[in-house]
Amino acid sequence: MERQFTLLLPLRLFLHLLLLLRSLDTEAGMKNVFGVVGSSVLLDPEYEADLSNSDIIWEFTASNKSPVTILDYVPNGQKEEPNKHFKSRLHFNASNGSLMLNNFKPSDQGVYTITVDTQVPRRIDLRLTAGKKNVFGVVGSSVLLDPEYEADLSNSDILWLFNGSNKSLVTILDYVPNGQKEEPNKHFKSRLYFNASNGCLMLNNFKPSDQGIYTITVDAQVLRRIDLRLTEPLSEPLIISNSTYVDTTVELICHVPVGKASSIQWRKDDEVITNGQRYELVQNNSKLIISKANKSDCGIYTCTVENPVSEKNNSYSLSLYSLTQMHHCTMGLYIATLITAGIATLIKTISCFVDCINKISHQFLQHVLQALQFAPMLSFISLFAASVCWIWAEGCSRIKVFVLVLSCLLIILTTLPAFSRMTCAPKWLKKILSTKLCRAILGAVTPLGEITVICASGILLAEVMKQADKGCDPAINLQSTIILAVMGPLVLLVASFAVYIVYTKWKKWTTRALPTYPSVNDPDEFHCIELNSAPPLPVKNNLQSRTTATSEEQPSISDHCYQ
Repeated sequence: MERQFTLLLPLRLFLHLLLLLRSLDTEAGMKNVFGVVGSSVLLDPEYEADLSNSDIIWEFTASNKSPVTILDYVPNGQKEEPNKHFKSRLHFNASNGSLMLNNFKPSDQGVYTITVDTQVPRRIDLRLTAGKKNVFGVVGSSVLLDPEYEADLSNSDILWLFNGSNKSLVTILDYVPNGQKEEPNKHFKSRLYFNASNGCLMLNNFKPSDQGIYTITVDAQVLRRIDLRLTEPLSEPLIISNSTYVDTTVELICHVPVGKASSIQWRKDDEVITNGQRYELVQNNSKLIISKANKSDCGIYTCTVENPVSEKNNSYSLSLYSLTQMHHCTMGLYIATLITAGIATLIKTISCFVDCINKISHQFLQHVLQALQFAPMLSFISLFAASVCWIWAEGCSRIKVFVLVLSCLLIILTTLPAFSRMTCAPKWLKKILSTKLCRAILGAVTPLGEITVICASGILLAEVMKQADKGCDPAINLQSTIILAVMGPLVLLVASFAVYIVYTKWKKWTTRALPTYPSVNDPDEFHCIELNSAPPLPVKNNLQSRTTATSEEQPSISDHCYQ
């Protein structure tokens, strides 16, 4: 007997070793997967080979229960789902054997085993985890705390817990099937509405102190955690633009004065705007950037902002103007240059034929010509200023720099004759300017310069006007710019003429007011002498002085002239 037991002992040890190795292999194939109630859970056995031509069986083992088959797959045949509990909730992938379980329930917890042909089965332990979601409320409103559980919970023990700012966990509702619910916490007393069928809790008259984490447990299992936070309703957004001109970078900013937006969306003419070549969204979509805006970018832009408790929108009509303020200034100066140069050319032409006009007109024209001598200089300065404004508006180019240099040269050549007559002018400059060649060149500067200025101003004005076609504004009002450009030089020239006339009369009056006496060299010269400056008459004696005629009987001496 002892010998028989001795022979069987190694065999028994060998069998125990095989069982141990099998159990270790089985445990090694086990992995843990967690799911949230109502979600979809993927049960992936992680096979690398293609299982399409293999027999596959999925089994489910709940706690303290025997395994049941939930899916049976045969190659080139139909799969079977014999268990009603999982009916229409399974999605099977034959290539890798994975199983998708939809609408996860607490009763789905357990061990899922997959067997492929004769291979060692693999196990997946699926457990419930408390899902967490965020809920927002407005002060004074009602907030719904929904655990999102589809099964009927009327026959389950339900407990709602609250963890507030003081970090202490308190019970706010305790429900027992076929019994009364209890609300032990005074803070929530008479403000809770409970639905036993799905476990929902309605919190009325929401307060800032109600913020915190609410936890629902069903039959001692944590089902859901809900983070309840206070938020403000959004006000109507404001849309701010930094530019409304073509060929510039336009930025539209959507600003919400009150509340915090969780999402911002832009639309143009009812079409959603996304990041692309024409548009760029930055700062959580609050800023829309349009690079090198053109006519096609005009339209209605709508900014829609929303948060969990409100949604607001506002629209902005973007009209792009082709001419900036600098363009208007440039155009006005070019028009003024044309008018001034035209007047200067007209004056020069009239001065050539002034001898053919009668004497009265000749005297008047002489005054006009002398008063408007600076018109050419004014046209050159105006051309220079217009070129500077154009460069400022659009940047440098060859034609702009050429006109700028030309206007500077005309200004210098026009001012040289006046500078040479000044006492501070160097002698060598006066000597050079007094030569016939220089005098001929300087004499030709004004007429040729005016013709050049007229041509250049007309061409450049046409170039500026081409910019007006790039905008999308249907009514570009240039009337004010043209009126100012025309009236400016005319008023300046008329004012100059008026000042010259007043100065001439004042100078003539001051010359006549000075006393003059007969010249010794010219005894025939006629002079008028005032009474207070006339030489006294000789008096022979007192009798003669008393018989002198009174002032009423004799004419005044100041009315006589002495020759």
